[in-house]
Amino acid sequence: MTPTDERDARTQGLRQRLHQHFTNVTHFIDDNLRIIQGATYVVAAAGLLRVLLSVRAFTRFNRLDDVPVEFIHKNVRLRGVVRWVGTQPPTSLSIAAASQPVKRVEKIPSVTADLTGIAGSTVEGHTAEDAGDIVSTASGPEPNSSGVLQEAKTGGLVHLRTSLDGSGAASVAPRFTADAIAADAGSERLSCQPQPGGHDATAHARGGGLADGGRQEELYPLYLLVQHLPVIRVPLQLPSHLLPVSLAAVEVTAAAAADCGARLLHQRVWFTPYYVQAAPRVMVCSITLTTFGFSNIRTINEDIVRRGTGIISLVPDAASIEQLARHTPSLMERWQRTAAARFRAPLAGAALVRVDDKSGREMSMLSPAYYKLYDKIKKAEIDARKRRLGVWKDHEGDTEGWFVVRLWHRFRAYTRDSKS
Repeated sequence: MTPTDERDARTQGLRQRLHQHFTNVTHFIDDNLRIIQGATYVVAAAGLLRVLLSVRAFTRFNRLDDVPVEFIHKNVRLRGVVRWVGTQPPTSLSIAAASQPVKRVEKIPSVTADLTGIAGSTVEGHTAEDAGDIVSTASGPEPNSSGVLQEAKTGGLVHLRTSLDGSGAASVAPRFTADAIAADAGSERLSCQPQPGGHDATAHARGGGLADGGRQEELYPLYLLVQHLPVIRVPLQLPSHLLPVSLAAVEVTAAAAADCGARLLHQRVWFTPYYVQAAPRVMVCSITLTTFGFSNIRTINEDIVRRGTGIISLVPDAASIEQLARHTPSLMERWQRTAAARFRAPLAGAALVRVDDKSGREMSMLSPAYYKLYDKIKKAEIDARKRRLGVWKDHEGDTEGWFVVRLWHRFRAYTRDSKS
């Protein structure tokens, strides 16, 4: 036998053995097809369950500490139901009252608001009850013991801030609270009750500045209590507690607070966390209302400012931030270079930058998503000033030449298009 014949014989034997092994494997699969299918389904289900557990799909957040730090760093959108709206930080009593199940549903008359300057404001809320109507009246901030109101003018707007006492807490705080702002027809009845004392957040009065003769109205931060809803709801799950939330980068008027109560109370919303504020301890978020199961494009934060019923607030101080979103400092530097020229944004500068312990580099304490939101809200405020809406109704600032400027830009664009 020649070497070629021997090689062919070995190749033929190898092919026969491979064919025999393949036949045995296929016969084994055919004989145990259901077992193999079941094992495949079990492995796939285990992998899917592992992924769902890693993203907290079944978890219902009852406290701020339950929200993972990664969710705040990455600005993960969460779903929930608004149970309470107010201008004072939520207390334990308000949280307990908002957590109670709905016992009676009544049609509530509309809430009226009348704001008459910085000396005081009046908000009346009427709720139907057997014993009669409940009326809540609240006035604006009063001078403190020293009778001094600190003024700080930023970008053509005047901030009226209360002076602080030795303990670091505000001596004066707005007594108005929209603890329970009446919702429209078909919503749960809530009582409007003034709360004693105040909170650390200062009331602002803006309306185009004192020099411009603009209308000045008291503005407050808006707080909400949101019941978090998990992505996948588990049957027989215990009732959850409420998360204290505040609107990011926005301060609202009393009329806007009443409108938000009517629009948001007992509605499903998406809220995007940006950071956790230290005092009062709330999670600063942007709120997006859902319509027919779909989220709106514009956030409530931007919508309030665009209507002229709110203004953009100062970027938070570094000391008030607990959860730090670590990003490269290039975004902060670029924002600081462009914000002053474009929007005259009141940034805190170096207070918003921290030094990383490991790398030694400066890190931005706020995520890029927060600055994008701040950018949108500032543009919405400029649009409201152009149209003189809400608090900008009597504003006579730099809006006079905007129409001519727009016409000039349109003419230049038309000439460029015609030449090309």
